[in-house]
Amino acid sequence: MNNKTINNRLDTCRRYSESFKKNVVRQVESGKLTKDGAKDKYKIGGKSTVLNWCRKYGKSTIFVRSRYNMAKDKTADVAYKKRIKELESALSASKLRSTY
Repeated sequence: MNNKTINNRLDTCRRYSESFKKNVVRQVESGKLTKDGAKDKYKIGGKSTVLNWCRKYGKSTIFVRSRYNMAKDKTADVAYKKRIKELESALSASKLRSTY
């Protein structure tokens, strides 16, 4: 192996201290950074590394919010389905008027 290969391997296989991980999680949970923003700012490898840190060291507020948004989406789905039924009935009524 040459030096360039060794340096590339070291870049991809970093070890982070627990205090660093907790600091990143604090910044993500406070809203100062997004998970992708933290990944880019600190050059953290891996697609889900910061997410795993949030699960391990975080207060799980991120996941509570996402569950809330999912419930909100279900409520919106019900409202959209109701609106679609109203529009379909209005459309069928206008079709009947146009044929007479």
